[in-house]
Amino acid sequence: MNLKSNFSKALAVAGLAAGVMAATPAIAGFKGAMNLDLTNGCFATSTDQCGARPEQTPGGLQSMAYATGQFHFTDTLLSVYGGTAGLSTQPFSYTGVVDMNAGSTELNVTNFFDAAMAWPNYTALSSDPIMQFGFGLLQAITLQGNNGVLPLDPSHTVFYALTGVTGSQADNMGSFAAWSFNNFNDVSQALFGQDLPADAYFNIHVNLTAIPEPASMALVGLGLLGLGAMCRRKVVA
Repeated sequence: MNLKSNFSKALAVAGLAAGVMAATPAIAGFKGAMNLDLTNGCFATSTDQCGARPEQTPGGLQSMAYATGQFHFTDTLLSVYGGTAGLSTQPFSYTGVVDMNAGSTELNVTNFFDAAMAWPNYTALSSDPIMQFGFGLLQAITLQGNNGVLPLDPSHTVFYALTGVTGSQADNMGSFAAWSFNNFNDVSQALFGQDLPADAYFNIHVNLTAIPEPASMALVGLGLLGLGAMCRRKVVA
């Protein structure tokens, strides 16, 4: 009996099994995700192309930025793992994607901005200013419901209204309207290097995905390497 060969085989199989179990569903490549899609978006700063712009007071100042459209939000992260507190205990790494298409008419909406990001763990994710901003907006909407105010910073406040909302907290859709009486050109300059367009149509896709921790995938890799080495030895023999 070749004890060395059998022991190596046992270790390889054990490593493969442990990795698969620890990383389930590692083969699928993710632990969960959050997706937000804004479609049929319309944005206006000086016209009523998206509908009558809200007024600060009846007959008073009209909003300086007004957006409308449809939204679809799905969540298999916060709703599954117990919110941000529960997610912070999970050994996941994360990837994020933002895709934004925009155009001056509904017929010429094309790619305007896209970005891909990655975080090795929840500490890095929650320390990212962009993600702090995103989680803050989500928390504000959860607390206030379908109508409320999003205090972005001391000089930018956004009001919002969600209508026709259907589905569950983990999968819902409906229509949205958002407006502000503040000038957002400084924000647009910081993000895109240009002022906001006077009028635009847009679609936005935002995704956050949790993936298996590197250690779990390493176990799978080690197991596969061990099995591969044994197969090579058999071929040589």
